[in-house]
Order: sequence, then C-alpha cells, then structure tokens
Amino acid sequence: MSSKNMLTLLVVMLISALTTACGLLLGSGDGAPLPLTATPGSGETVRGLAVVERVEIQMLESFPVQVNVLSTGYLPDSCTSLQETTQGREGQTFMLQVFTSRPAGAICAEQIFPFQISTPLDVGGLKAGDYTVNVNGKLASFNLPQDNVVPEPPGSLSGLVWHDMCAVAGGESGIPMVPSAGCVPVENSYRANGLEDVDEPGLGGVLVHLGLGSCPATSQATTTTAADGSYSFKGLQPGTYCLFIDPLDAQNTPILVPGDWTFPADAIGQAIAMRSVPLSSAEDRRRINFGWDYQFLPVPPVISTPTPTATPSPTAVPTPCNWAKFVADVTVPDNTPFSPGASFTKTWRLQNIGTCTWTTAYQLVFVSGNAMSDKVAYPLSGTVRPGESIDLSVNMFAPHSVGSHKGSWMLRSDDGKLFGLGASADGAFWALIKVIAANDRYNYDFAANYCLAKWTSDSGKLACPGNTKDAKGSVTLLDRPSMENRSDDEPALWLRPNQSSEGWISGEYPAVKVRQGDHFRAWIGCLSGSTGCDVTFTLRYRVDGGSQKMLGEWRETFDGEITVVDLDLTFLAGSSVAFMLSAEVNNSKYEAANAFWFVPRIENVENSGPPPDSDPAVQAAKKRVAEALDIPLKNIKVLSVEGPVTWQNSCLDVQLDGVLCSEVLTPGFRIMLKHGKLTIEAHTNLDGTVVYWFYSG
Repeated sequence: MSSKNMLTLLVVMLISALTTACGLLLGSGDGAPLPLTATPGSGETVRGLAVVERVEIQMLESFPVQVNVLSTGYLPDSCTSLQETTQGREGQTFMLQVFTSRPAGAICAEQIFPFQISTPLDVGGLKAGDYTVNVNGKLASFNLPQDNVVPEPPGSLSGLVWHDMCAVAGGESGIPMVPSAGCVPVENSYRANGLEDVDEPGLGGVLVHLGLGSCPATSQATTTTAADGSYSFKGLQPGTYCLFIDPLDAQNTPILVPGDWTFPADAIGQAIAMRSVPLSSAEDRRRINFGWDYQFLPVPPVISTPTPTATPSPTAVPTPCNWAKFVADVTVPDNTPFSPGASFTKTWRLQNIGTCTWTTAYQLVFVSGNAMSDKVAYPLSGTVRPGESIDLSVNMFAPHSVGSHKGSWMLRSDDGKLFGLGASADGAFWALIKVIAANDRYNYDFAANYCLAKWTSDSGKLACPGNTKDAKGSVTLLDRPSMENRSDDEPALWLRPNQSSEGWISGEYPAVKVRQGDHFRAWIGCLSGSTGCDVTFTLRYRVDGGSQKMLGEWRETFDGEITVVDLDLTFLAGSSVAFMLSAEVNNSKYEAANAFWFVPRIENVENSGPPPDSDPAVQAAKKRVAEALDIPLKNIKVLSVEGPVTWQNSCLDVQLDGVLCSEVLTPGFRIMLKHGKLTIEAHTNLDGTVVYWFYSG
C-alpha cells in the first residue's frame, strides 16, 4: 500500500473514531454543516453523509431522456449502513445527499466496505443545456442537447359532409305540397330534417377549412372531402379549432349552389357553416358533420372547376351497400410476439358504414397470407345494422417459423361478394404477429412461453396477450423493455395487476421436469417512468399437481435498482413442477404498478456456460472500461466470459489499493476484453451493477 493511500486510510479511520466519540459535524450538500444526530432511547443511531469517491452519469437512449447518477464510495466500518438518498435542484445544479446510519457507541470492525448506488434524476421538463450534479461534495455534469419535454400526442378532427335530402312535389296551380321522407315543415314550405339518414349520400370534392381558435377564424389549412363525403385533419396539437365551409369558394360553388345548410342548426340560413371544436391531447374527435340541402332535386349537374385541391370526382357518390370501417384491434395488436405454436385469439372491431344490414349469412373470410387458423370462413354471430359495430374473433396459433407472419381477412356478403375497408370498400384487415424462439440456452424460457400459462387476477381469468389498458389486469411480452435502471433487447414480461389497491396478477405455467443443477433466474423491478410503483413479486410452485408452496418473495419500488433472482431448484430435481409468477400492488397507486420479470428462465448451472455478449453483465463491463479509457464502446472486443463464478469478497477478488474488502460470497462473471494491444480482465456481479477491472497480461 502506498504511503499516500495509507495516510488516506488513517484519516478515514480517525474521522470514524472522532465521529463516534464526539458527534462530529459533516458538511451538507449546500455547504452548511450537517450534524451526526442520535435518536434518543434504546437502540440509538447516528446519522451522517456517506463518503462518495466517484460520481458517474448514465444517460439512457430514450426520449424523454432519462438520467441516472451512479455514486461509488465506501462505508468506514462494519456497523455503518446506507440510508435514504435525497434530491433537490437549484437552477442548473442537482444536489444529492446519500445518508448513512450506525448504532451509537457501537464497537465496530474498522474495515472499509465499498458501495455503488444508482439514483434516477428528475429531469423531466428540463430545458436544453449543461447541468451539474453534486453528490456529497463530488461533482459530475451532463448536457441535454434539446428540451427534455415530450410534446403532447397529436389529435385529429374528422367528419362528413352529406346531402340532407328533402323533395317536395306539388305546390303550384292549387296542387298541395307533398314532402318526401326526411322533410320538416318550415313556415309555408319544407326543408331537410338535419339528420343523417341511412340512404343519404356523402358529398365529395367539398373544400373544408381549418382555423385556430373559436369561430369565426382565419383559415390555416384546408382539405377536400373524399368521394364518400368524409374528411379529416390529423397531427393537431391540443386547443380549440374552427371548422368551416364556404359554399361560395370557387371549388364549392359548382358542387353546392343553390342550396342551404341544415346542420349544424346554427348554420341554417347562414352563408358559411362553422363549428368550434375543442381538442384534447391524443383525442380523435369524429362526426363533426355538415348537412346540405339542395334547392332542387335531383342534384344539378356539376360544372367541373379544375383546382389543385379538387378531387377527380366532385359529384355526390352514393354510399355502398356493403362497407366496413376498422375501429380497433381489441386483442393482439400488430407485431405482438409469440412463441412457436402458441395459441391466441385475434379480435377485430368493425363498424358497418354501408347502407345494408349484415346478417348471420355474412361471413368473415381469410383472403391472403398466413391464416394461422384451421378454418378460413366464420359466419357472423349476429345482425349488424348500418352504424353499428361488431367484434369478430378467430382462434389462431403462431407458426413454427421465427419471424413476422401476416394473415389478411375480409367480409363476404350473403350473395358471395367480398367487401371490406377503404374508399372503395375493397381493403382487407389483418393479423400481424412476430414469432420468437425460446432461448436454447435455457431449460425453460418463461418469457417465450408466456401464453401457455393460465393468467388470472382478482377480476378473474385474463386473455394472453392482454390489453395493457384493461382495468382487469394484463400480461404482455416486451421484446425491448425499458426498465427503471436501463433498457435492453432481451424479453421481459410486463405484468399489470387489476386496478385496485389490493390488485394482483398471477400466471401458472404447465409443469416442467426439474433436473439436477437447475436454477430459476430472472431480474425483477418496475418499468421506466413508473413513479410510485410499489409491487410484491412472488414465485410459487406446485409439485405433481399438489398444493401451492412459496419459493420466493420480493418487494420492489421505483428506486432505480432492480433485484437479481437466482434460486437453486436442486431440492425439486426429478419432479414435475408447475411454477407461478405473480405481482401484487402494495399501495393505492395501482396505475403505476408496472412490474416486470426480465428474462425469467430455468437454467442449468452445470451446463449453461457463460452468458452471451448481450448479457447485462458483459455490456456493463464493456461500458465501464470504455468510459474509463474514453474510447467508443464498439472498439472493445469480448475475448471470453467465464461463469457464473463465486467471488470470495465484496471486491470481487480484485485487489483495490487502500480498500479493505469484506468476506462475502458474490456470484458473478470473469470477462476478458481486448482493446488494441491491451488485454483487460473485468470482474462483475450477476447483473453488472458492480464492475471492477484491471489490465491483464
């Protein structure tokens, strides 16, 4: 040990002794002295600031940007333990304080115990610029290249301009007036009723204006109605908008004049029809409609006036008899991952926007791609009148080949004609999934086989995969999860308990044969952004169909740290065992209970071998060395990975100058790295949150 390091160690030991004897004042993060305080009564403790030697900044590749502060330091004796970390900000400087506590007057072994903690910074909403982090007097800095504010999701406005029909016979030469259906009396005559009746067509080619603020407003954008009379404005930020139509626009005159507005009601008798519409974030406001009644029937011929925005066919086009509109994927959104052969139920929600009623003689039929079903035609379960919606479901199974698979479907009328979506009613809707293979390094891959489990919550049986917005709870597979301490490209199960302060979710998997040397392994915690997450994870098991028994229980909060689960299953070797993965809410913030099981698997320690280069421990070692040498991560090559190995002390069997290491068994990996002519040996724990390295050879 160098004389300088020996002096440092003596100073630390002297400070520790003085602190115990005299209640020495330590400096606070803002420069004011912070007393070591004692709690009166039995079991008194003294509280102070931890010794922090190094502060590193971790910026996650996401938007909004997430920033973690990695603080490395040591505890001066065997009695001192870490307590809470506080956080505040003054201007461009974050002030973090890491506190410790120890029993007052205790006689403790004067050994130095290293620690490393990760603290997420509250950087949401910050402006672009340089920021400083002060952790117990140690400084680090980072730069936000752009404002860290997520724009509110855009919304849309859409509607229909339709021909509100009313025809009147007679009225001359003493012949009484005879109105058609859809007319209402007005003084000495009739006009259209302002209602969108089933047989009334849309008006194509009409120019619609969009203005900012309440009506009247200046036009900021325009669009032209499609052949069916529909129009939309997309990508709109929250606010109030004015939608209006001027019949005297050059494009509209040959289509609309002569005539009058019948809807909205306040447009009757006005030259311009206007509607003020408030729009919230991500809102899809529909049915902002305008009704027009021609003065004469039939509709007069249109005089085409070529304009840049006019549609090729500005004349009114009758609504098709059979026509569908896609509303939602009720289950299995596009690109949902499944394991080969997994069964699932795909459900589409469609609306009848034609003029004919769909009966049980209509069918849902497969038209192209991969059907992923043992049938290619299904009769409708009930009658769907114009304007009504129906959920159409097909029981499917994932193909055995890895990759993306798509099957397209349409509807077939009672006279055998196919129809579907789009302006021409000839578009298909589809099921699009991704098939991922189970990891062949594992004896059992719980992530890849998650839909083979029976998932339930306090609300009952759950579909797999689930709808993450379902109040009953849900389970979903994330192939690129963003966790509270990092993002990764290996799979994680996202568990959402039912929406209750006592909500829970559990999945029981089919029984598997446990072998000698098998371990259950996973990482558990809360997903990124789940502030307030407080969840208890449990792993239970059932042997040969017997009663459930507890294998492990862990409580996790959103604190920037995750837990490594590694359980020896040797005592179950030779048995057929069903495992149950669960998550339970601990507080009222059930909306934040976004729990994950990252890479849950059964792995044989005798045959598993070293982890791949993508393993978190390997990536952490590469990143730590790259940062220390100030070189790109891609310049570091992995030569070999040995493990899991068991390190004999808290320093992972690395000699650290001036640091006393406690005798504690720590499982991890020995990772050999290469940069140019340099060979580097890194020792890590299982998840890579602790890394020590040195030059080798």
